[in-house]
Amino acid sequence: MKQINKFPFIVLVMFFGFSVVHTTAAAQTKAKPKALSIKKANPKEQAQIKAWEEKITAAGDNETYDTVEVYAAKILSKQPNNTTATYELGNAFRMQNKLLDSAKALFELTIKNDPKHFRAYGDLASMLASERKYEEAISYAKKGIEAGTTKQRDLAVSNKNLGGYYYQVKKYTDAIEVLKKAVALDPNYGSAYHDLSVAYRQLDKDAEAAEAAENSLANSPDDASYNVPLYEYLSWYYYDNKVNRSKGLSYAEKGLKLDPYNERFIGVKAEDYQSKGYWSSFVDLFKRLANHDRQNGDAAYSVAYGYQKLGNNSEALNWLKIAARRGNDNARQILRSMKQSW
Repeated sequence: MKQINKFPFIVLVMFFGFSVVHTTAAAQTKAKPKALSIKKANPKEQAQIKAWEEKITAAGDNETYDTVEVYAAKILSKQPNNTTATYELGNAFRMQNKLLDSAKALFELTIKNDPKHFRAYGDLASMLASERKYEEAISYAKKGIEAGTTKQRDLAVSNKNLGGYYYQVKKYTDAIEVLKKAVALDPNYGSAYHDLSVAYRQLDKDAEAAEAAENSLANSPDDASYNVPLYEYLSWYYYDNKVNRSKGLSYAEKGLKLDPYNERFIGVKAEDYQSKGYWSSFVDLFKRLANHDRQNGDAAYSVAYGYQKLGNNSEALNWLKIAARRGNDNARQILRSMKQSW
């Protein structure tokens, strides 16, 4: 492995144009045939390099990065500008979160030697974005898309990533344009629909944002952390804006199954119970929240209100005191007017 660790430096030296200057004519004479042999490998050597390229590509796909480094060392000792080796070695460093400057230099070298190397552009853009260098990331991502690939899904991912970089620099219209390309390339791309919805919201295009959010839910795994914010937005859009209250209520109910103590969903469901006079259900809903969050004075106050509507004044007074102890100002004001302590 000592030999392997030298290769990032060797590649960097080559990339930035440095060279070792020999001090004697004899050394120069010896160096020249060696350089020629690197440029023109014999058929046997070419076959060996081809076999190593297949092994390094398979190792990269299988995420066996130690093997990638071994075969990168072998290939680069014969062909220092071999793009399969420079790319796979750069990707191995990136995925292991080590030698990141070398990884970037390896991607740059790959692009220099193969301006159509789609994956190198994308990975370099991703690294730059992780450093918050979004304008540079945008430039490389666009070049990668222009270089193109026969894999439609990969092209969709690149457009989705580019949309994210545009979003970070608040170029929401540009973000929407490329995210629409991503979902056109892959109509089942849930996370691209999600990002499209978020971008539309920044421009107050709520109808478009809601449609994209619904497409995201239809094409995403049932992941609470991912879906709950979408249900929150859709319940707000349809219910609070009175676009389609039954639809908004449905999204709130779906959200409650994933997040039973979410105040956004509880608020929508409670308003529905209130409009129908379902006060027992109203009480149970807020009691569940109040018992879950022992600091929540608003939930306790709502329980008291529900009991008052049911005509159960003793429980209403009990929960009013609980709400007051939790800091609810309305409860305290009512209790003061009743000359009740809490």
